[in-house]
Amino acid sequence: MSYDLNPLLKKQLSEFDSFKNGFEDFPSFLQKVNESYLSLETSIKQLEQSLEIHRKQKTHTNLKIENITRNANNAVDNITEVVFEIDLAGNWIYLNQAWEKLTGLKVIDCLGEPYTKYLGILKPKDNLELSRLINSSFKSYCKVLEIHPSNGEPHWLDVSIKTIFSLSGEPIGYIGTICDITSQKKVELSLLQAKEKEILANKAKDEFLSTISHEIRTPLNAVISTSHLLLIENPHSSQLENLNILKHSSEHLLSLVNDVLDFGKIESGNIELENVEFNFSNVINSFLSTYLNIAEEKEINFSVNRDYGIPEILIGDATRLAQILRNLISNAIKFTSSGGVVLNIKKSKKTSKHVTLNFEIIDTGIGISTSERQKIFNSFTQANTTTARKFGGTGLGLSICKKLLQLMGSKINLQSEPGIGSIFSFPLTFEIGSENQHQKHLEIQENNSNKSLRGLSVLVAEDNKVNCLVLRKFLSKWDVSFEIATDGNEAVEKYQNGSFDLILMDIMMPNMNGFEATKTIRKFDSNIPIIALSAATAVHMEKEYDEAGMNGHISKPFNPNTLFSTLKRMQTIGYKKVDYLN
Repeated sequence: MSYDLNPLLKKQLSEFDSFKNGFEDFPSFLQKVNESYLSLETSIKQLEQSLEIHRKQKTHTNLKIENITRNANNAVDNITEVVFEIDLAGNWIYLNQAWEKLTGLKVIDCLGEPYTKYLGILKPKDNLELSRLINSSFKSYCKVLEIHPSNGEPHWLDVSIKTIFSLSGEPIGYIGTICDITSQKKVELSLLQAKEKEILANKAKDEFLSTISHEIRTPLNAVISTSHLLLIENPHSSQLENLNILKHSSEHLLSLVNDVLDFGKIESGNIELENVEFNFSNVINSFLSTYLNIAEEKEINFSVNRDYGIPEILIGDATRLAQILRNLISNAIKFTSSGGVVLNIKKSKKTSKHVTLNFEIIDTGIGISTSERQKIFNSFTQANTTTARKFGGTGLGLSICKKLLQLMGSKINLQSEPGIGSIFSFPLTFEIGSENQHQKHLEIQENNSNKSLRGLSVLVAEDNKVNCLVLRKFLSKWDVSFEIATDGNEAVEKYQNGSFDLILMDIMMPNMNGFEATKTIRKFDSNIPIIALSAATAVHMEKEYDEAGMNGHISKPFNPNTLFSTLKRMQTIGYKKVDYLN
């Protein structure tokens, strides 16, 4: 019986042929051994096939890794930021190609070198800080560094470094980025320089407006105050018309000055709204008689219609409300030659704490065309040049009204037809004040009818002789005991040697100004009321009044009724803080 034996088995059998006679069933034995060899050979082939498959898979995986590594390197090298890695000894172990663009140094020449070797272009403080960084315990470090390369052109680098930790929490190196932000920094510096120039320009403008305001208001105060005095001193009937013309003309000039100053405040963002209690009826009545007289002179009608149930005491900015209404009513009367002007005040919504009022100023004037309606709200703009020549004005009134209403959370609406008239309207929401405050206002009004402040002692600090004359006449007429100081030093001296209930303090005085005098007095008396009575109206003045220790401010030219009411309020119900009044 022949067998197809494995070659290895044949060789082994030839070597042991002498022993086969000793086996009784040798062929059967050989068959089993051969089967074992065949099984082994099969297993070896399967193993070889498996190894070949694994080899191919490994090759494919290695190719993938090479592609990923190559793509990653390409990506990192194309990043504009420097990406780096540093070992614990502080030596570079990786730098991308952005390093060469930033420094001009070859990456290959820098690897293995200590990073501290390249800090010489930093400022000494930053150099020392970064030199010590590796020896300190830190998780992350971020800072913008200014460098000065050899060409002398400064650069700014945004440096970020993080510590790499092992799974056990031990630091094993550092990784980070360096970003050149020179272009961004130069833009920031340019903007900062432009901002500083703008601030200086605004400051110069404010100082100019303040100086011009003081120079205009000082003589204007004398004119207006003198016209008030002459009108209450029983003038001859033939003089009344001239005195009223003088009074109205000077008040109109004052309104123009105020418009220019308010426009400057609004444009520079330095206007602040008040939120204080005020008597609503007093605000409306404050200009009612004035515009009744102006309308009567033009032979047109002017009336006010007010809904029933509007609270007497509201909380808000009474001065700005009056300014808006004055501007709109003044314009309506100015542009109306026949018919009349009506102010409607309607209560649209009321809760326990708030009331919303709709104000309408309706006129039968020249009207405004559709194409001109938006233009009239621009600064220094009127409907057309013919209007400007015929009616005058600065073109600021409506622009100021619009911007003030925006600050107050409202907007102005306009309906108009040329040749028929116009309706300007706006809503405003106010908090409702207390009835107790209303009662105090009524008491003050009743007391004001007496026009006497007997028992009140006032120190007046004023260097202008005409203003001193005007104040002396009014205070004497109201039975006020007073002394006049012509500069800050004299005011401090008179206060120390006298006894006063209140101080009226001018600001721009020789030797020692009103701010310095107030600060000096406040060193030994923090209670006496000090009211700034000044023609200075720079946009930052209100803050300076507070910082100096003043309790309030009344602008010159002052309204005698405003000054009297302020003094009466102090005498009647005590003194806390005077509203900033114009």
